[in-house]
Amino acid sequence: MGNSKQKSKTVIRRGIPQLTGAVKVGDGYNFSASFGEGKNISLLLYKKGKKNRYMEIPLTEEYRTGNVVSVWIGGLGETELEYQYKVDEKIVIDPCAKAVTDRRCFGEAEEVRSERGKMRGVVCGDNYRPSEVPQRYIPYHEMILYKLHVRGFTSSRTSKVSRKGTFAGLTEKIPYLTELGVTSVEIMPAYDFIEKPTAQSRNNYWGYTDGFYFAPKAAYCAERD
Repeated sequence: MGNSKQKSKTVIRRGIPQLTGAVKVGDGYNFSASFGEGKNISLLLYKKGKKNRYMEIPLTEEYRTGNVVSVWIGGLGETELEYQYKVDEKIVIDPCAKAVTDRRCFGEAEEVRSERGKMRGVVCGDNYRPSEVPQRYIPYHEMILYKLHVRGFTSSRTSKVSRKGTFAGLTEKIPYLTELGVTSVEIMPAYDFIEKPTAQSRNNYWGYTDGFYFAPKAAYCAERD
């Protein structure tokens, strides 16, 4: 794991397997993921945007609960971190990551991203909180639902929004939807779905496919973070 002063202060112990992804717990972070039994698994940590690994932690039997590996790491300080897992000799991205790097380009083949090796989960800190609880409850039978595609609804020239194709652009359309009498919006897949597994694949525009179900679609975000 290296012998820097920062790393010498790091505390590593068994994590909480129920907390999937990378979650802040106390003064450290809990990492938990499922990759099956009988495999050599390591957690790879990187400083934000850096090529070389900051730390590699072998997840031996003491960190396993059935098919789940989990580890809690304290003493990381204010370092912004990204992470991957190494399963045997294959680099794997946490399917429950709260955010994933190198996914802002819509329609790029997944194999191209994999070749770059820049896809990593993001260790999310206190700035990442659950959405606010709606202040108004609308019974289902009173709802007027409008189902839409974030990118398609806001990216056209006639959408009249400044941040086209994004979640932020969608908020600009709220007055229009309200004027129509809409009470609730149902959004087509907005998780970070894999729209194009290979260069030969057709582009899955609608998003009903595999992906990182706990992360918002990076290509729909108005800002890089």
